[in-house]
Amino acid sequence: MDSEQPAAAQLPSLQSRIARNSIWYAIEVAIGILATLATTILIARLFGPTRLGYFNYIYWLSNTAGGLASLGIPATTGKYMAEYLAGGEKGVARTIFFFTLRAQSAVALAMTGIGLILVFAFVDPAYRNAAIFLVSAMLVQMLAFIPSMANMGAEKVAANTRGAFAGTVVYVLLVALSLLLGWDLLGIAFAVFVSRLVELAAKLIPVLGWVREVPAAELPAAVKKRMISFSSQNMILLILNVVVWDRSDMVFLRILQSDTRQLAFFSLAFSIIEKLLLVPQTFAAAVGVSQFYEFGRDRQRLLRMTTTAAKYVYLCGLPILAGAAAISAPLIGTLYGPRYLPMVFVFQIMAIFAIPRLVFLPACNLLLATDNQKPLVIWICVCGVANVSLDLTLIPYFRAFGAAAANGITQTLAAVGVWVIVGRCFSVHLDAAFFKRVTAACGAMAGLVLLIVYGLHSWLAVVAGIAAGITVFVLGLRFASVLAAEDRERLLSLERQLPARIRTVFRKFVMFVAPQREHATSLSES
Repeated sequence: MDSEQPAAAQLPSLQSRIARNSIWYAIEVAIGILATLATTILIARLFGPTRLGYFNYIYWLSNTAGGLASLGIPATTGKYMAEYLAGGEKGVARTIFFFTLRAQSAVALAMTGIGLILVFAFVDPAYRNAAIFLVSAMLVQMLAFIPSMANMGAEKVAANTRGAFAGTVVYVLLVALSLLLGWDLLGIAFAVFVSRLVELAAKLIPVLGWVREVPAAELPAAVKKRMISFSSQNMILLILNVVVWDRSDMVFLRILQSDTRQLAFFSLAFSIIEKLLLVPQTFAAAVGVSQFYEFGRDRQRLLRMTTTAAKYVYLCGLPILAGAAAISAPLIGTLYGPRYLPMVFVFQIMAIFAIPRLVFLPACNLLLATDNQKPLVIWICVCGVANVSLDLTLIPYFRAFGAAAANGITQTLAAVGVWVIVGRCFSVHLDAAFFKRVTAACGAMAGLVLLIVYGLHSWLAVVAGIAAGITVFVLGLRFASVLAAEDRERLLSLERQLPARIRTVFRKFVMFVAPQREHATSLSES
């Protein structure tokens, strides 16, 4: 009994940290989604799928190269700073920060130089100036990874949100100015570069402020060895993640078929799905910060956090993805115009196959936090081979739809496999009854939305479908008894983090979807 009391006493503070991080992540996600809607729709309609396809291809290549060239250094920064900050060894955490910042700077400069050479050698002259700005933005992005992960390691998620907000505001303003003055795609690329520069400054300056207040300490040789090992494994994982989770299919789309519009259909649909996934992954990311922290505190709580995060990510993400797939035809046609209607089936298959991906992040964070990357790397290798094989088979016949199917099937394999690994390593399993009830509620919701879309058109179908879908899903949560008493208490823990004006509304909503059952009350009284 005595051994359990400290853990119980710490639980409210843990819930408070997760709730606070969730709120800040939610704000950052909301900013990103609004910025995307405010810019990509205008850009897509103005430039059309052919020109946008090639530009998005270069943009993706530069982003991917920047992530891979980081050699796993940012993830190493976040994991080991969290571990030593949680253990009270702040001096070691400071040394880790500056060690990884120097390493990342050297890699970033070398990668940018290589990128610029490739731009002058291979990029279409019509897009060359824009590509120069995108490669330069890659340099800034790589540097920004380090303070971002330092903030995560210190559980200062609000600092990342402020930096992202500053960069997003600058991006939206510059895109609007570019479209107004007719600066074409060059102006968009310039907006990307300047916004990332602003975000870097907004994140790095505060981090330097609090890190420099900590006295320096020597980095133990054993720690450096662990960091190098973790970084090398994470580098392999990054490469594999690009194949499995990112838009690597665009390379095969570019090679295996000649219609540049297919690049736009695939990349735009993928981008929308990524933004939708950010909503449920807000909670998973917030828990992920604490997962690395709890590795040095309470291993059993770490396991419980993982399964709980998977439940809530699925609860939040399934209705979003299922609803988006059901309402995609009128939504895409209205927002992006008739030229993008061929993207509807691509988007639908992506949304459906993204559902298993919802539960991947909590399991992945658990394996990373516990230094169990090896089985994860092996499994993602298998999935990567499967993805390439499916691309080569499906893209020549089905183009963007084939790429979406290949990507989605592979992601499903990866998500299922990682939970098999977690189950074998830690004897942790998902709550099957909970997932069945949530799926049933979403099935009823999607069926009704499809009927509405079939009978209505354009904006009317969008508005009516969303309203009806939300109503049916909320009622399904209540009457299918999806949420238990412990779920209600966890959700109510968010209340203290919300503005006072909406706390009452939030509490009433939680009590509606997770009411106190009479039998539960009588049991507690007895």
